[in-house]
Amino acid sequence: MYEMWKRIVNILIGLWLVVAPAILRIDREAAVVLYIIGPLVTSVAIISMIESVQNFRYVNIVFAICLMFSLLFLEADRGLVISNLICGFAITGCALVRGKVKKRFGGGWRSLLNKAVVRVFND
Repeated sequence: MYEMWKRIVNILIGLWLVVAPAILRIDREAAVVLYIIGPLVTSVAIISMIESVQNFRYVNIVFAICLMFSLLFLEADRGLVISNLICGFAITGCALVRGKVKKRFGGGWRSLLNKAVVRVFND
């Protein structure tokens, strides 16, 4: 559990993004962005808690960039700007921190591709 604090922070940020429009009284257009990105961040954080798909956490960086760049296209008040920037940088920071790898899982797709390449060159 101690190693998962980064994913738990991303889950909490995703939940904040869902409830922020009601708390900050954000207009409907800006709220839609948060209603879409919030559950996506939460879902990716939950999935990346599994050690074998830990690298899936990098998808949250894309969502953080979308969250921060959405400010360019929306009429945003100060509360939304501060919230989006803090959440975006926090999501990125938590996604960049790698967790401890305790087990090896056979290489996944990389092992299959390596075997296919070896077969091609040996034939």
